[in-house]
Amino acid sequence: MYLLHGTTTAHEATIRREGLHSPYLTADAEVAAYYAEVAADENGARALILQLEIPDQLLSQLRADHPSFEEPLTFYRNAWASNDREWHRRLGEKDGIPYPENGDDWRTSLEVVRSVRFAGHLEPAHVLPAFDPALPLGDTPQTARRRPAP
Repeated sequence: MYLLHGTTTAHEATIRREGLHSPYLTADAEVAAYYAEVAADENGARALILQLEIPDQLLSQLRADHPSFEEPLTFYRNAWASNDREWHRRLGEKDGIPYPENGDDWRTSLEVVRSVRFAGHLEPAHVLPAFDPALPLGDTPQTARRRPAP
């Protein structure tokens, strides 16, 4: 599985050298761009979206992103509700907005709030080239940049 992480150029060298500890990740370029811009506003560096490869053996370390359910971003909230009040009222209701059954229910988290938390350390080897929003998405982020398997 390939996910994205919004950060800044100020952190890129450290991330590539040391990896990431318990990062929040997304499969949605819009969510990654939002968090990269927030980070850029905080530290004055340029926004950057990194791609991360999460091998099957590490999927068990993905967790639901509960903070994103509590404070939804407008662009995914609007797919489920017209305002925050409706969002919170409909969370977990039958035929309402799906809510993770437990902390390990990362699939519901990716479906609804488009993000997850990785509970552990992602080694630098899992950090791929920076994501370019100008390139098309495919089965994985940036399929256009990845070399075909031999």
